[in-house]
Amino acid sequence: MHISSFARIISPGVYEVSEREAQVIKYIQTVLRKPAASDVSPFNLLWITMVWIISFALPLVLVALEYLKKNSL
Repeated sequence: MHISSFARIISPGVYEVSEREAQVIKYIQTVLRKPAASDVSPFNLLWITMVWIISFALPLVLVALEYLKKNSL
């Protein structure tokens, strides 16, 4: 993977310590510190949360329905 921002700093395929390594580390740390929720719009965050809740609730509902169907006969 080649990131164009680092083209002047890092040469792909060359594995040696760069004099600008601290700059690269600081940039990556600032990117990683940003909470993931700030990258997502409120609507998409709601959508992701609903899918997450449904993915846990649906198997429980299906098992409960199967249990009720077996016990009602």
